[in-house]
Amino acid sequence: GDLLLVDPATGQITRVDTMGVDVSDVAWRTADRCVYLGLRGLETVAGEIDASTGAATERWSTSTESCGAWYPAGRPIGDEAIAVALDGHDRPPGVAVVRDGKVETLHAFEHEGTEYVATGSGTIDGVGWTAPDGTELQGLLVVPSTPGPHALVVMVHGGPTWAYTSRWPRPLAQL
Repeated sequence: GDLLLVDPATGQITRVDTMGVDVSDVAWRTADRCVYLGLRGLETVAGEIDASTGAATERWSTSTESCGAWYPAGRPIGDEAIAVALDGHDRPPGVAVVRDGKVETLHAFEHEGTEYVATGSGTIDGVGWTAPDGTELQGLLVVPSTPGPHALVVMVHGGPTWAYTSRWPRPLAQL
């Protein structure tokens, strides 16, 4: 949801402009720098707050991967990096470091079955549409890799912060 800074001396509350990110995880890097992760639509986003000014800076975003079990999470390391458990529809789970907007994989948990799972997972695309009441909606369309026609299975779930993102194939996506 929203990220608020509270001045302990005055009790003044400042709502931080996270540039449309629904914040799901927060961790202090230093006494005046705070790292946050969250979702902006189908994007996983990491940013940093300067608590002395309340200014937010986006450090990384992706719509093809995510981190955390159900919603984005990570931990700051050193002066600029963020450690995450990263995976995506086309990326097996692994441990990675995000630094300067780039991902460095430290360890991928690939094994003999990884290719088998990947071949049965089809493709994934982000889609968007407008509901009759004008609400903008987003979703993920998983298309099997086998020739069609295919049945359409709709799984309505979550959002904005507890939503499905592009993740390593799960049984429901392979349905």
